[in-house]
Amino acid sequence: MSKKANPRSPYPKYFVTPSGRPVSIKTMANALRVIRSNPSADYPGWEWYPVTGWCILDDFRNGLNDRINQRGELGGAANYNATKG
Repeated sequence: MSKKANPRSPYPKYFVTPSGRPVSIKTMANALRVIRSNPSADYPGWEWYPVTGWCILDDFRNGLNDRINQRGELGGAANYNATKG
């Protein structure tokens, strides 16, 4: 039995690199594992030029924090107003 993905789901189906290329979650997880093992190396495909692993990890962390903060703002305001009564 297969379930269809909810198009309105808040969870991403893929990541988009700064160069605009979509990357699946599985591929991104594997890439981050490799990058964390050697963050000083240059990696192609993130921008139009090779960048160090430190830059990729920093960009990914900033994007993750931004997404967490956006969800917190949406849910937090609704919860706060509902309990304020």
